[in-house]
Amino acid sequence: MLAYSSVGHVGYILLAFTTSPGETGTIFYYLTTYSISSLAAFSVLHLVEGNSEEITVDYFNGLFKKNSWLAVTITIALLSLAGIPPLAGFFGKYMVFAQAINHGYTSLVIVAVITSLIGVYYYFRVIIAMYFNESSAPSITLSASQKLLLFVLIALIFALGLFPDAIMSLFPAQ
Repeated sequence: MLAYSSVGHVGYILLAFTTSPGETGTIFYYLTTYSISSLAAFSVLHLVEGNSEEITVDYFNGLFKKNSWLAVTITIALLSLAGIPPLAGFFGKYMVFAQAINHGYTSLVIVAVITSLIGVYYYFRVIIAMYFNESSAPSITLSASQKLLLFVLIALIFALGLFPDAIMSLFPAQ
């Protein structure tokens, strides 16, 4: 699911490049928010899958009861990737879509919004499994450094969502 999601996010980045290649602030902001959210999601995925070669949504059943750190982290990451406010992914998509509309690409934005909504469905399948399904798997313990990493990633997702100008100011409009 995360691999297919990556393809969709590349499409949003291409939309930003296509509509206004000179406006690097929006592109860099989207890349930053997407990278941090993906890093958080893949970090949790790595910790949940252990040595398994294939992982399904069932691996996330009852994750909140097994380890709340992991469940909260991937929930925030998936909501950010889905573009839910006030997380960083929302503002990234908003900026890309607003830029595209300002340059006359409304039809592409409509397609992008529809594909984004399809992604929300798949993200919520995982979130529902973590909080509402039961699991017989043992709990997952994290080291202090793993908890710190997850905390930093969560903080960055919120900080970039609440203060997008911190990144955008690094790239003045041309």
